[in-house]
Amino acid sequence: MKIWLDRDRNVARLEDREVTLTAAEFRLLKRFMKSPGVALTREELVQAITQGDAVIGERAVDVHVCALRKKFGCPELIQTVRGIGYRFVKPVRPAS
Repeated sequence: MKIWLDRDRNVARLEDREVTLTAAEFRLLKRFMKSPGVALTREELVQAITQGDAVIGERAVDVHVCALRKKFGCPELIQTVRGIGYRFVKPVRPAS
């Protein structure tokens, strides 16, 4: 399984399927993909979503993560790291 980001159109592709994202979801996914396997704090993720332009609560990250999991149909794509935040798990193509 592969994910691509189209920065010009703010959409992602999961294999051959286009996934439409909000601007915040796109920025969040872009941040996750920059550091696969690394546990990121909610504060780091808030910064990625807002880019310093707005003030949002850390729980807003939870809402966006939930939306990404749902849109990609792959809940294990973003793991919850208790007491820290979240970790993006690089998608792996299943063995044939």
